[in-house]
Amino acid sequence: MLIKFIKKMDNFTVKISVEDFKNAMSGIYTSNISFDTLNKCLMAYKNPNETIDNIKDTVDIIKHIVPVYNFKGSKKKNNIMQ
Repeated sequence: MLIKFIKKMDNFTVKISVEDFKNAMSGIYTSNISFDTLNKCLMAYKNPNETIDNIKDTVDIIKHIVPVYNFKGSKKKNNIMQ
């Protein structure tokens, strides 16, 4: 199993596998899930629910959008397609 340790913007390090990335992208078409793009997966960023909790007193969220297509660039071939 391919695993990468990624330091998030909040200075926490997370362990993410290609399989975790692939599972997180379920229902979203993507042409590039690979070890090289693990640093761009959802788990490498802040939890969106924490962000919403932090700003809820200052904004009104009127719509939550969900991607249906995702493109990530990689110079290497042999990427896992979903």
